[in-house]
Amino acid sequence: MEKLDRAAEFLDRAHRERRRYENLPREIAPDDLAEAYAVQRRLHALRRPRLGEIVGWKIAVTTPAMRRILALPRPVVGGIFAGQVHRCPTTIAISDFGRACLEFEIALRLAADLPGREQPYLRAELQAAVGAACPAFELVDDRHADYAGTQGLSLCADNAWNAGIACGEWVEDPPQATLDTASGRVEWDGAPAGQGESTPLDALGWLASELAHAGLPLRRGMIVMSGSLVATRYPAAGTKARFAADGLGAIEIAFE
Repeated sequence: MEKLDRAAEFLDRAHRERRRYENLPREIAPDDLAEAYAVQRRLHALRRPRLGEIVGWKIAVTTPAMRRILALPRPVVGGIFAGQVHRCPTTIAISDFGRACLEFEIALRLAADLPGREQPYLRAELQAAVGAACPAFELVDDRHADYAGTQGLSLCADNAWNAGIACGEWVEDPPQATLDTASGRVEWDGAPAGQGESTPLDALGWLASELAHAGLPLRRGMIVMSGSLVATRYPAAGTKARFAADGLGAIEIAFE
């Protein structure tokens, strides 16, 4: 237990001091995903007085290529703090990050609990649990990590690098087609910057199972970030981005 507490304190201090990312030292590094999530829970407890309660969850490391680099057997999750939820349009200070990264996602707001259980949730159950959806930006802080040298378990322990979200207007009872396959387009400083698709219900079903393994809750009213439709971008001061999701509207964010 002392090892896990020391790991959480190391990460919390690194964020407060705006230090460049480094893996957890060997003597306090988690040995497996169970330990990584145990450190993450302790990190949440340390940050809660400053950032508020956990109000949702994000999914990280969703591609097989990135998981190979980070030596992770599956994607991982991180908590979203109430104090880091923004409403679009919004302006974000680059100075609040070691290095800001921006992702383009569909956010889901739950109308029912999804507790852990042995059998997977049916699609109809997942759809019934979604009360609203909207386009959203995920704010990530990788603190200038060297990805080739980053240990996936340390990334997981470090709250999967989540640094907040910025949401659009919530659309109540979104259509099943949007939840099955969401489509969207990104503009970066006014120029087209990519388009893509995601499968929000699949992400939600996976997340419910993963959170059960991690001993973390997925409750009514929580926000779920379902994965980026377009490759991650790295904004600088003066950057403006627009993200339009079919059937859900468009959102804008600026950095200063």
